[in-house]
Amino acid sequence: MLSLRVLVSPVAPLLLAACASAQAPEYSADHPANPAAAAAPARPQPSALATYRSAQPAPPPGPSSQSAIDPPEQEKKEDPHAGHR
Repeated sequence: MLSLRVLVSPVAPLLLAACASAQAPEYSADHPANPAAAAAPARPQPSALATYRSAQPAPPPGPSSQSAIDPPEQEKKEDPHAGHR
């Protein structure tokens, strides 16, 4: 059986020459592959500051919210597993 190196060496220059001599395809004026075509519309990207702010956790609740009252009540409750070992 012939090795791959023996088969590729004479074929590679012929393939490269064939590709170099082929004409480029003709695209219509509005085709995206045409370098003269107009750029596609894009959505505006958010600013770096907006991206940073959206990745931050929510601020802690204020002292007047209900969650500020809950922690002391939870401390008063006895742990149901406190006496179990």
